[in-house]
Amino acid sequence: MAATEASVRAQLDDLSLRVTHLADDIGRVSGAWARSDLASALANCQGLINTLTAVQDVAITRLAAIEEEWLEDGLVVESRRAPGHIALDAPDVVAGALRVSHLQAQRRVCGSPRIVEVVS
Repeated sequence: MAATEASVRAQLDDLSLRVTHLADDIGRVSGAWARSDLASALANCQGLINTLTAVQDVAITRLAAIEEEWLEDGLVVESRRAPGHIALDAPDVVAGALRVSHLQAQRRVCGSPRIVEVVS
């Protein structure tokens, strides 16, 4: 099945709901787990975090490559540039989306294209 914007959004919504349920369940049952089981759960969680961070880096790279252009009639259009291009307002958009400082967003915006390029 080909991925569409709607299917990706649905997957993200489903994943968010599953992670919320997982957090509740682990909070309730993990108190009796053995140390090795907790370490294994921790390692699995880190693997998920690493994967989601990679997904974020791809999204940041794509977002940063979009320039908004104002036409003479006042219409705003998006111009997509090659991955690696960084629009001037990209750190501001990322800061708002991730709820982080402008400096942290700028670091992610500048670093993400390099990371995505290495991974690709």
